[in-house]
Amino acid sequence: MDMKWIETFLVAAKYENFRKTSELLFLSQPTVTAHIKHLEQELGASFFKRSGRHVYLTEAGRRFVPHAEKLAESYYDGVQTLESFKQGFQRKITVAVAPYIASAILPRFLSSFLHRYPKIEVMINVVKSMEISGEIESGRADVGLSRMPVSHVICKSILQDSVILAAPPSSENESLFSLFQQHRLLINNHPLYWEEILPSIQQTYKGVKTMVVNQVEITKRFIEEGLGMSFLPFSVVEREVKKGKIDAVHFSTFPLPVSNIYVAYRRETEDVLTFIDTLQQFINGVD
Repeated sequence: MDMKWIETFLVAAKYENFRKTSELLFLSQPTVTAHIKHLEQELGASFFKRSGRHVYLTEAGRRFVPHAEKLAESYYDGVQTLESFKQGFQRKITVAVAPYIASAILPRFLSSFLHRYPKIEVMINVVKSMEISGEIESGRADVGLSRMPVSHVICKSILQDSVILAAPPSSENESLFSLFQQHRLLINNHPLYWEEILPSIQQTYKGVKTMVVNQVEITKRFIEEGLGMSFLPFSVVEREVKKGKIDAVHFSTFPLPVSNIYVAYRRETEDVLTFIDTLQQFINGVD
């Protein structure tokens, strides 16, 4: 059985359209038809029925879909495992990570980790914090790094990050009232603390204008361009502050919350514990 037949079948089953299947797989329509025909002959079943120009899955086709998905997943996992072995890797760990952690902290840590453990292959899957629990529970990830607590698995805080008022360059000498009059407040880029601080800001700084920007990286770019300011974890903007691209403004109106970074996992395997311990050492500044 040719795995190309399985791949063609799965795409055709999803869209029930041979023309779209040919476009997505960069095959001719006769080739798509041939793949389906070969698979049907191999298994002795008819998977599609035609009605004019349209094709529909038969009951046999519907029943075969989950088995075809398992076949494809097993095959490509095997290919990837073999390729990893050929590249010299002996172990593998998959990390599900929230976007801002992936861009702000992970690059510097991975550089150190990969140098220290060259035989461990690291796979990075960037997802929203709220999706990390599902990635770990399903087995698609071994470890998760999140901005919010992760339920149904082992979860602990590995970093308490100060939240600061990040403003456009040359803002540090402005009064807070002046800043809130001049700049929009970019909100909802962190999943936890905006509900806590936004009402207090609106009550203290009457008439403040807000703009929803739900991605941290975009928020930073907007601040650099003078489009607004925001409350962000310091680790997110540390480099930009050091380079003078963003100002960290002293904020004393009320105490700001702490932004935690959480590590989550389901099984305490050797590789998982090695990854977590090394990350904790990195965060604590231990080489």
